[in-house]
Amino acid sequence: MRKVLSANWPNCLAFPAPLPVATTAATTQAITKKPWPPTLPEQMQALTATLTSQPQTDDQIAARFTGKGKWKSRLPDLLATLAALGRARRLDDGRWLG
Repeated sequence: MRKVLSANWPNCLAFPAPLPVATTAATTQAITKKPWPPTLPEQMQALTATLTSQPQTDDQIAARFTGKGKWKSRLPDLLATLAALGRARRLDDGRWLG
């Protein structure tokens, strides 16, 4: 028995078009900068709220806040404190997760 090929059989061998890249709200929205809180409890709360399920570097976290003074130099210590309390986790590559 002989098989008959369809007239458009070469088209079935073509690769499908690539799927569009999915975008998330985080990639499509501009980052809203918030003022750096003045007190330690407020700072810890703001950092906890900033940490998400997407890994972020110290610089990416700092980019979410505005403020004057040396608050950026304290950021690594505050993140390490959150990690010690189980509210944050530092990955091997240095990024942070909430």
